[in-house]
Amino acid sequence: MADSSYLQTVLGWLRGEQPQKSHVTFAPALSSYPSDNDAENARQYGFGYGTGNEPYLNNERARVIGSYFPSHVPNNSGKKIFLSDSALGMKAVDAAGLGNTAPMIDVNDRGNSFTQAMLRNTIMKAGLASNRSPIASVGFDPSKVALDTMIGVVGQPVLRGVYAPGTDSMYSIVPHDAITHESTHRGLQQLRKAYPEAMGTLESGLPSNEELTVRYLMRTRAGDPEASGGPTDKEQRDQGTAAYNLPFGIGEQRQKDLNQIEGLAALYNKEKRPGGPR
Repeated sequence: MADSSYLQTVLGWLRGEQPQKSHVTFAPALSSYPSDNDAENARQYGFGYGTGNEPYLNNERARVIGSYFPSHVPNNSGKKIFLSDSALGMKAVDAAGLGNTAPMIDVNDRGNSFTQAMLRNTIMKAGLASNRSPIASVGFDPSKVALDTMIGVVGQPVLRGVYAPGTDSMYSIVPHDAITHESTHRGLQQLRKAYPEAMGTLESGLPSNEELTVRYLMRTRAGDPEASGGPTDKEQRDQGTAAYNLPFGIGEQRQKDLNQIEGLAALYNKEKRPGGPR
């Protein structure tokens, strides 16, 4: 990675050197979050073909906690618990890395008709939205997402999703999925590991609360799905918007730094997948 001309350009810019023209361009931002029709069309034309994400995007495979026959795992005492009956299934994600260990199911299995109906195009729509932000694209990995298909139906969840860096796993309720949001958190973490020097400098001027950056990216790149969310979604979305539009040039500089991080993410994708897709 150290040989990349783009990375050298960014590092030089951080040192005060005159930057060279970058060849990195971003896909157009979404004007709205992908629809079921968008997902069906993407599936028809092979979005994700040849990648490890393909069976998840095609609604064939998923890690699911919660159904009419809920998956269960032993807790620390050895007692088996139904994850959707816990106060928040996300607690198990941080403790056990459920995004990595939640049961893998065949979504098309006749016994999973409820789960199939619940998931619909959830993962495909998240994949399409994540593809519009290089940071989210870096973090998008449906094999690391535990999807809870019950807690959003039988109760009022406190949070819709979470990313646990310690276990590198994600949790999202369905149908109000948070996969793209949590993938953005994961993408930032992956970039910190890959480019610690550049990320340390670029993030130093961003809001100290990472949530505001993720909310801003969701609004400006992923079709603004959180505008129709709950009170917390709307409040944090507005806070993120304000944080990146502060006066006296602060907001403008934050946007420039965030675009540089998006460029690093594009580089990461290029070097991880030299043959595509991006």
